[in-house]
Amino acid sequence: MSNFEPLKRQVSILREIQRVECPSVAELQKKFDIKPATFKRDIEAIKQFFTPNLRYDSKAKGYKIDGEIEGEALLILETFELLAFVHSTDGVNEFIIPEKRKATGTEHFFILKKCIEDQKAVTFLHHNYVNNESGELKECFL
Repeated sequence: MSNFEPLKRQVSILREIQRVECPSVAELQKKFDIKPATFKRDIEAIKQFFTPNLRYDSKAKGYKIDGEIEGEALLILETFELLAFVHSTDGVNEFIIPEKRKATGTEHFFILKKCIEDQKAVTFLHHNYVNNESGELKECFL
C-alpha cells in the first residue's frame, strides 16, 4: 500500500460523512473495508488535518460535522481530491504534464492591478510551513 492510500481513504470517509446523514461506525467500516483500529486512526487524522468539528453523535449513533469545512482545510481537502483523481484514473496520467517551474506568484498581478485601478483594499496573508507561523499584513490601499 502506498503512503497515498490512507489519505485517499480518509478523504473518502470525510466526504461520505458529509454526504450521508450521520453514518454509523459499522456502515463506514463496511463501506471502506477497514478494521476498527484503522477507522479510529482515520477519524483522528480527519479531525487533525481537515476539521476538528467532526464528532460522534450518540443520539443519532453516527458521525457528523458541525459547521462547514473552510479555509486552509478546504483547500487541502480539494487538493488531495484532485491528486487522488489524477493518480487513480487510468489513462489520465499520460495526458497530464506537470509544470517544471516553481510558482512565482506572478499569476496574482492581474488581480492586484485591478484592485489598484478600482482603489480596493488588499490584505496579504502569509504562512511559513517550515516554522508553522502565520502572519497578516494589515489592509493596504494600493
